[in-house]
Amino acid sequence: MGLRIIKVTELPKGMASLAAVAHAEGYGMLDRLMVDFNTGANRFDLPGEALFAAERSGELVGIGGLNVDPYFDDPSIGRVRHLYVHPGQRRAGVGRAIVQAVEACAADNFDVLQLFTTSQAASRFYESLGFGVVKGTDRVSHRKRVPR
Repeated sequence: MGLRIIKVTELPKGMASLAAVAHAEGYGMLDRLMVDFNTGANRFDLPGEALFAAERSGELVGIGGLNVDPYFDDPSIGRVRHLYVHPGQRRAGVGRAIVQAVEACAADNFDVLQLFTTSQAASRFYESLGFGVVKGTDRVSHRKRVPR
């Protein structure tokens, strides 16, 4: 069974397991995603927002979302949020497919996508997708004009 990218309105089955794997790697963003989603702090439900799950053979192998950038008072700026791919699925097109879904969704509502990462591997990944490095702000490490 191939890779499927699904826009979800609830946390997908397997989310806690994927978050545990991320946590074991030292990444807490999925823990935060689950807390914020369950408390209503961020349900990816504002205009233009979306949460995408990546499934392969019926198993959750990745997740990532799109929000209005909460750090900027500009509704034309979107933010790539909480992108994580299971280590056993990296370099297999999962992250790229999630970002492509985010970009397709962003095209109707945003002019720019931003994100923040301190990971060198993630930085190289985003740069390979056309995101440029941003210097001089602690809230943005990469930015890209939304492809139309």
